[in-house]
Amino acid sequence: MRKWVVGIGCRRDVSAQQISAAVTGALAAVDGVIEQIAVIATLDSKLATPALLQFCTTHALPLHGFSVAQINALPVTWTPSAAAQAQLGVSGVSEPCALLAAAGGALVIPRFRLDGVTVAIAQTGST
Repeated sequence: MRKWVVGIGCRRDVSAQQISAAVTGALAAVDGVIEQIAVIATLDSKLATPALLQFCTTHALPLHGFSVAQINALPVTWTPSAAAQAQLGVSGVSEPCALLAAAGGALVIPRFRLDGVTVAIAQTGST
């Protein structure tokens, strides 16, 4: 069953292996595996990041992007990121993108950082 929504924020120069390691690390905290991911979500300006595209293609995962306006319309229920605010104009990437893609689901892993990649996991609203 695909029940996890994974929000990802990353530096543009990360590798698909770095993304995979971060996602796997975050999933371990919920006894999850990549095959249980329903969708990967990120900021729309990161949709063309080569490593993110490669990771999603390798694992046959849909990739959805959300705009700055969509993220900024959410009430901030996560710890804001000063770096994301300064560089991207949003209070976070992984957490709000996971929440937006989960469509009513709950955040279960708020922020997991590893080697230039930040991952947040939400449970889908339909499970």
